[in-house]
Amino acid sequence: MRSSHLVGVLAVVALFVCTPLANAAPITIDDFSFPSPLASFSAVFGGVNPNFATDTDASILGGKRYMIATVQSASAGDNTVITRGTLVAATPGVLDYNSSGTGKLELIYGLAAGGAALGDLTGGGTNDKINLDFLFLTDALAAVNSMSIDIVADTTTGLLSFSDLILEDPTPFTFTALFSAFGGPGSFASVNSLSIVFNDTSDLKDLDFRLSGRDGIRTQNGIPEPTSLLLCGMITALGGGWYARRKLKMSAA
Repeated sequence: MRSSHLVGVLAVVALFVCTPLANAAPITIDDFSFPSPLASFSAVFGGVNPNFATDTDASILGGKRYMIATVQSASAGDNTVITRGTLVAATPGVLDYNSSGTGKLELIYGLAAGGAALGDLTGGGTNDKINLDFLFLTDALAAVNSMSIDIVADTTTGLLSFSDLILEDPTPFTFTALFSAFGGPGSFASVNSLSIVFNDTSDLKDLDFRLSGRDGIRTQNGIPEPTSLLLCGMITALGGGWYARRKLKMSAA
């Protein structure tokens, strides 16, 4: 094979192997940049009548964020306050959940929130997880410091569901829900709506948590497999080595 043909083959292989790795990019579902300035709503004792709030903004995937806050306590005076948004424009937003009793919070996006379908959350096949960035998760009363999380994706081919526990942590951390850990016949390549429910089983009684808008709620690409990285590196090295040798020969001539 002529050397020029070899370079052409290497270039094509590199295009198909290395380009997806370079183009893999997260999809932000919500960075909590809206509203600005911060806005709050609250739910009070009596979970039969939960409080609702809808935010509409282009920064939210699908255009709308629908929130349902429920206080499930049996003690009068218990309440939950949810604050979201930014203090200053163009700075990371937050969603702050502060509860003095047992309660839960549900965030809904897409068609079920009155917005547009969320579409392909895999980013063309590169993303394989949903990440939620917390600034903290604390509870002053619980002996077992964990909060339940339930995520349901309504897709064009069926429902996908995920349930787990998030351990208390007073420092920033990222919680990950792998697509492969969801059960059901659906596909993240075509999502109509997404629901995220915090503390549905009332694991934490005096619950406070804050989601960071710096990375927000997003789908994320996984770290490329070592074999893919090795192959990409070998191809690049072969091409670079051939070019260097050819340039040296041309200089000597």
